[in-house]
Amino acid sequence: MSHAAAKPAPMSEKRIAAKRLDLCSELVGIHKKHETVFARIDEIKAELKTMATDAGANFKETIPGKGTVHVAGEKEGSFKGDFPILQVDAWKGLKSAQQDKLLETGVVKIEAQYGGKYYGAVTVKLF
Repeated sequence: MSHAAAKPAPMSEKRIAAKRLDLCSELVGIHKKHETVFARIDEIKAELKTMATDAGANFKETIPGKGTVHVAGEKEGSFKGDFPILQVDAWKGLKSAQQDKLLETGVVKIEAQYGGKYYGAVTVKLF
């Protein structure tokens, strides 16, 4: 017989604010304490990225017993071709029968569009 885990009681806004401040304070403290380490990490990443960009190839280095580093260089966008664009205001101005005809002939296709998912971010700035 399994028992469902009990949900913790919701925290009050005051407790949430205090917890948030504690976590942010801890995070800033860690960044402050290791400021030179984080700066060196950024320098190393920039140099590795430049090396991959200059070589025109991504690479992976394995440090035995410790881990791997995957490096990808910058890449310019590439031309994919000229594509027709539907003028939405003009489309909306068409009579329903005209829209239906364009849909039936396959000249126009309707598909749902969604904004990209955002996974959130945490940015620390020291002063």
